[in-house]
Amino acid sequence: ADIAWLKNPLKETDTVGGLSWTTFTASSLYPFGTPNPADVNQRWIGDCCLEAVMAYIAHNYPGFIKSIIKETGNGTFAVTLYDTKGEQVEVGVSNLFIGDANTLGASAGKRGQVTWSTVLEKAVIKWKQVYAGSSDVGGIGTEDAAAIITGNGTSFAFNKGVLSPEELQRAVTVSIQQRKIVIGGFGQNDLEIDGKYK
Repeated sequence: ADIAWLKNPLKETDTVGGLSWTTFTASSLYPFGTPNPADVNQRWIGDCCLEAVMAYIAHNYPGFIKSIIKETGNGTFAVTLYDTKGEQVEVGVSNLFIGDANTLGASAGKRGQVTWSTVLEKAVIKWKQVYAGSSDVGGIGTEDAAAIITGNGTSFAFNKGVLSPEELQRAVTVSIQQRKIVIGGFGQNDLEIDGKYK
């Protein structure tokens, strides 16, 4: 029953963060012609780690993104994700996304438009509803997000301050050479860059 529910694009999850589902049209899932990190902009949902994973995959493996998201007509999509055992599972997604009457609150393109990242984020939200009992993707870890999208659950993390800068650089370099998804975070908020950005 859960698999059938996941596959049906007309089945919606609980709302996320008290927000509502609103109809938005995708004029082009790929505004740059191919998946691009610029298509991934976090908005009202606190899922920065999921956003980082999607942007990394778009930058390094854009063909993979196109292979897992298919338009199925009438503003619906079929997204291939992976269950908790690493087996493929199809998730149906409608054109209802987090937002209000005028503004898309879900992951979006540079101008706030629906992109492939909007569709993939909603697919993960539905996945979470079935496999974790809650549609809330706020705070989802990179290790969980990457496994749901790629089917590979082998991951590791280093807590902040555990590695020296040299050790961290080596770990990142080796991981990239081994074609692993590498995501970093920040230990401090609101650090100014170039006196203009934080």
